[in-house]
Amino acid sequence: MPADAKRASLEAIESGQAAVVVGTHALLQERVTFAALGLVVIDEQHRFGVEQRSQLEAKAAGMAPHVLLMTATPIPRTLGQVLYADLDVSDLRTPPPGRVPIRTGIRGTDQLDGTWRRVRDEAAAGHRAFVVVPLIVEGESSDDGDGEGGTAEDVDSSAVAATSEAERLRGALAPLRVGLVHGRMRAADRDAEMGRFRDGELDVIVGTTVVEVGVDVPEATMMIVEGADRFGLAQLHQLRGRVGRGSAESFCVLVSDSTDPVARARLEAVAATRDGFELAEADFALRREGNVLGFAQSGLPRLRVASLQNEEHRRLATDARRHAEALLGGDDQTVLRSPEMAALADELQGGWLQRVAAGEDGEPAGAA
Repeated sequence: MPADAKRASLEAIESGQAAVVVGTHALLQERVTFAALGLVVIDEQHRFGVEQRSQLEAKAAGMAPHVLLMTATPIPRTLGQVLYADLDVSDLRTPPPGRVPIRTGIRGTDQLDGTWRRVRDEAAAGHRAFVVVPLIVEGESSDDGDGEGGTAEDVDSSAVAATSEAERLRGALAPLRVGLVHGRMRAADRDAEMGRFRDGELDVIVGTTVVEVGVDVPEATMMIVEGADRFGLAQLHQLRGRVGRGSAESFCVLVSDSTDPVARARLEAVAATRDGFELAEADFALRREGNVLGFAQSGLPRLRVASLQNEEHRRLATDARRHAEALLGGDDQTVLRSPEMAALADELQGGWLQRVAAGEDGEPAGAA
């Protein structure tokens, strides 16, 4: 934003004149001060880290704002929070009206002749194609970040770069018109290029993950993700969602030569289903829930007596949440006098937690 416009916005936010504030990650900046922050809505939650969300909530200055997190693919840590009753859940199980199925396949880099023929056929029919790559230029780390999606951050000179791939496709797909977008372009130039693609002045747009969200081109029927093993499940699902928004059959091609079993499992999960909930479960199984009391958003949890990877433990966690909510649904005196609370108090006073931690009573410390 121009400096004077940004200054005016900051003043309106601080004074309370602005009742609703819409912004990007820029809202996390220290100089953004809210008069009375009561509600925080975070869209595309998987693109934000734990500390980033905490920073925004902390701007309530001692208040406890209501927080609504929205995502098409809950990440492992989010599922862990749901099981631990840290989050209440509302879900939409049906796609928007008019959405068509998207056929998804996995191809090696030497199996793309048919894919590029399909791109030409789709362009001849008045449709358009996305080609997404993990880097801007060869030999650098991923440019646009992914919050919690899982894009690799290591330098990999073999990863397809947006600039070189756009140049290659301008020759390989001629006379199709090929454009380029990435996170280091000036916002006005990037918007202009996307506008040309949306208006039909371009047949193919090569880009990084800047096209992951907020892009609506109903005529786009092909999504080709090169180096797909470098992207997380949430990102792949979001990228695929950029097509299939019109009435024509749409396609998603995941390009990878990786033999890593975890990477292949991610790709196969995306190819097997379009259901964001199923993909979230697959992501949970592959990456685990992380540390729901800390900042780790995936990985092994720091639990002494359970693992949410274990189906039985997850069932117990769900049952425990249901019992706790039933207890807390009554008034304080009813809760305190309930048989369940009395039994819990007896267990705790009897040193149950200490016994479990010490592995006493013939049970290992990790027993549930």
